[in-house]
Amino acid sequence: MLAQVPIKLRYNANKKRRSGAFFVYVFRQAISVKIADVNLN
Repeated sequence: MLAQVPIKLRYNANKKRRSGAFFVYVFRQAISVKIADVNLN
């Protein structure tokens, strides 16, 4: 059944998951920078 799923659908799902992970990574970086700023001041 899984083999019947169009490759485009699978590709879109992978792209969405990847961009979500990238967003979380950027979000975490921003938070750690903010925390560092607060600690410096």
